[in-house]
Amino acid sequence: MIITPKEVRLQILNMRKAGTDKQLVEAKEATEKLPATITDTISAFSNGSGGLILLGLSEQNGFKPVENFNIKKVSDAFADACANKMEPPVRPETDVIEFEGKEILAAWIPGLSPRDKPCYAKAQGMYKGSFIRVSDGDHHLSIYEVDRLIENKSQPTYDIEMVEGATQGDLDRELVTGILEHQRKEHPRIFAQLPDEKILFDLRILARDPQGVARPTIAGLVALGRYPQHFFPNLSVSFAVYSTISGHEELVKARNIVGSVPAMLEDTIAAVAEAPAGSEYPPAAVREALVNALMHRDYSPLARAAQVQVNLHDDRLEVLTPGGLYGSVAVDVLGEIGYVASRNQFLANILEGTPFGDGFVSASRGTGYQIIESELARTGMQPPRAQDTLSMFTLTIYRRKDASALEKVGNPIVDFLGRAGEASAKDIAEATGIKRSTLNYQLKRLVEDGAIERIGAPKSPKQTYRMTRI
Repeated sequence: MIITPKEVRLQILNMRKAGTDKQLVEAKEATEKLPATITDTISAFSNGSGGLILLGLSEQNGFKPVENFNIKKVSDAFADACANKMEPPVRPETDVIEFEGKEILAAWIPGLSPRDKPCYAKAQGMYKGSFIRVSDGDHHLSIYEVDRLIENKSQPTYDIEMVEGATQGDLDRELVTGILEHQRKEHPRIFAQLPDEKILFDLRILARDPQGVARPTIAGLVALGRYPQHFFPNLSVSFAVYSTISGHEELVKARNIVGSVPAMLEDTIAAVAEAPAGSEYPPAAVREALVNALMHRDYSPLARAAQVQVNLHDDRLEVLTPGGLYGSVAVDVLGEIGYVASRNQFLANILEGTPFGDGFVSASRGTGYQIIESELARTGMQPPRAQDTLSMFTLTIYRRKDASALEKVGNPIVDFLGRAGEASAKDIAEATGIKRSTLNYQLKRLVEDGAIERIGAPKSPKQTYRMTRI
């Protein structure tokens, strides 16, 4: 953010109107010295997406400039706090702004990259000195939230922890056979000649305990187990249906869905489809939302008591995943090419070869969100809403308000090709405004449905598309 007098004045007027500080703006008097809580605010803004601190402004006095503000002394103390009292050091953008005949100090605290968080006050230590901004206040991060920020500094390996007490007999033999066949077929040079157990160790489905006994890992048990909940009761899906009755939303149905990832995936998709209005949600979009939740959820010890939640309301379907987005992935880049990070990289690899229906659990790794967006657009539904915190990721799919919306929606790709006759993917993207990542999926679906046909060799840069000729 570039600090300008106009922007600062606008923020102050907004705070006066609201009568309080804002989510991204904090005012402090600091007449002669910095308040003790200044490091809390610096930490909170650094651990979020940034924020503006205004020193020399009194909230108690209607956000008016304070008298006798020692701007030189306060400015030096603030610079020292940012550079020497915070870990990592914070580099704010500061400026002196004239407001109503007085000078105030404006400081923009940038949000740190995921790998640099948490930012905390050295004197308090990481777990007591780490804060986050909530509404107009600074709040301590919980131990769990601090751990999630630390997790972003390296690749988590909770998914390959050995499950004490579990044996190979706790794995589903049919699922194990399926993944072994897939790996031998997909990677014959590596796995074709190896015995079953060696492949299971290589895929990190099995690990050895201190006595040398082969036991399933969390990833192996969750993906291929007969009943993983025997060891982790809450690594399940909580399915609930709510309905508005007499003006109040009430729980009308609740179910705990258990089993391996493939079993929970199948049963949850069926539960959604069988519920009132549940059939209106595209099965492919529901499937991808669930796969993402089960594959990317947090499997760390503190999170194993939390379930994936699927809540069906009158107007929306919510999928809640324990643990926020991981790594470089953020809400504003979901579905964009290049922004892919797997919290559970071994589980993700296993699920790519875990049998499900006529294919595998994770057949579209890295493109799941694009499929959700495309399926919703194809069926006349609005884009999903994603919300992310350190402890929970929520994806909300809204029900169509207009029952005839599906009949009204057209396909911009088909419409364009109907006019253009023949065009490349690049031309289609430019004409329709559809993101290339999403377009590729939609083109594939239209070819499979027989609506359009592909002209030219696969992957050829000269490949084009046209309406199917009958």
